[in-house]
Amino acid sequence: MRQTNAVWIMLLAGILMLEELVLLGKFKDETYSLYSLWSFVGALWNEKVHLLAISMPCLVPVVGFALFVIKNGGIVLGGNR
Repeated sequence: MRQTNAVWIMLLAGILMLEELVLLGKFKDETYSLYSLWSFVGALWNEKVHLLAISMPCLVPVVGFALFVIKNGGIVLGGNR
């Protein structure tokens, strides 16, 4: 998986989580402010188990990519050591 793919998948997971919070009625603030961000983070924290369960298909490849980067010591496969 390329690093840009990991970023796009994380964006997709974030959108999925936001839509789920709106459907659950846990987040409905449409203004862009620091309070809105704080409210969104609070809603994410309160529904973390449910949100992780529904976004698991998006998170598995990203976790695999992160483990590859950690094990390989970088993003490049076969890079100079």
